[in-house]
Amino acid sequence: MFGRNIIFLRPAIIIADVKKTISGTEIIMSGSNYIASQPDFIVLKAMIIMFEPEMIVSKLEISMSTTSKTA
Repeated sequence: MFGRNIIFLRPAIIIADVKKTISGTEIIMSGSNYIASQPDFIVLKAMIIMFEPEMIVSKLEISMSTTSKTA
């Protein structure tokens, strides 16, 4: 479980970086050649991370519906 906590912390940091990338692409391109050379990789990470919370929410909804049926 401790390993999962670390994994959950990393997406939050990446999402913050992605928001900066979307809001100020020109600043990041001029500030870091490494980030500017891999925009597709950053977008791909953002898409994967955006899908993960939706999956977690759907799992919670399923678990809540099953508990309400048993109750």
